[in-house]
Amino acid sequence: MGSSPYGTGTKCIRWAFVVCNFIFLVLGAVAFSIGVWGVVVGTDYDVITGSETVSFAALLLVGGIITMVVASIGIIGACAMWRPLLL
Repeated sequence: MGSSPYGTGTKCIRWAFVVCNFIFLVLGAVAFSIGVWGVVVGTDYDVITGSETVSFAALLLVGGIITMVVASIGIIGACAMWRPLLL
């Protein structure tokens, strides 16, 4: 039927990987947005982290950015089937 060297199972796993990475991309964007909101509003959530030097908003910003970058690399690697991005 198709001219692809990959079977149906491989395609299914590939698209499941894309969907999971997209979900993580959205969750990272939500975490980043909440972190930006926390920085802009300036509410003190240091009780959550238990530290006066590290704010909860900064942790959400950094965690959201890292999550979005890793998820984006995963999506690009799965769509382009470029193995170095998947390792």
